[in-house]
Amino acid sequence: MSQLNCGIDHLLWGVPHLGEAIASFEALSGIRATPGGEHPELGTHNALLSLGKRCYLEIISARPNARCHDNPLLKTLQRLSAPALIAFAANATDLGPVATAIGAMGYTSQGPFPGSRQTPAGPLVHWKTLMTGGHPFAQAMPFFIDWLDTPHPQTTSAAGACLERLFLVSPEGNALAAVMQQLGLDVRVRSGPATALVAEINTPRGILMLTG
Repeated sequence: MSQLNCGIDHLLWGVPHLGEAIASFEALSGIRATPGGEHPELGTHNALLSLGKRCYLEIISARPNARCHDNPLLKTLQRLSAPALIAFAANATDLGPVATAIGAMGYTSQGPFPGSRQTPAGPLVHWKTLMTGGHPFAQAMPFFIDWLDTPHPQTTSAAGACLERLFLVSPEGNALAAVMQQLGLDVRVRSGPATALVAEINTPRGILMLTG
């Protein structure tokens, strides 16, 4: 099986309240995230911050009074009492080979699923995502995204920060490291008692650590 060449596309920083998180992140970093818009079908809204070429931070929360329907992301966000790094996405221009590779590793995939977001400026952003399952890595396993013909959100997000490192912690560290190598993802993997994500982000006011 040939190695894929995926990249870190974006990190999802889940927060209880979007406006408060934008303000607190600006106070810490000196950068005010760009409003991204709403995901009506998910009950969420977000703000975006560039982390370098084709990579960004998505600050995401449940919309006020959003109905907690059968949506795992919304349920996760509604349970948050403090900000947390809850997931990350890897980019791919063709999700078919990714699904094949995931299956060859003994795991499952679902999708691709279409998605869209109405931006405050007006244009509709759309994409397809591939989800994974049947693995023991929880949030340390990415989902995969293809932006189709939509300009990458990093190009329209607030600039000034850079992702220095993304660490994945898992009780199944050796197996996870092998998966990341097969996907071609430049991340650090550590073994630990509980699954976690740790991002080091370089900002005008120093290094910020986001964890979850």
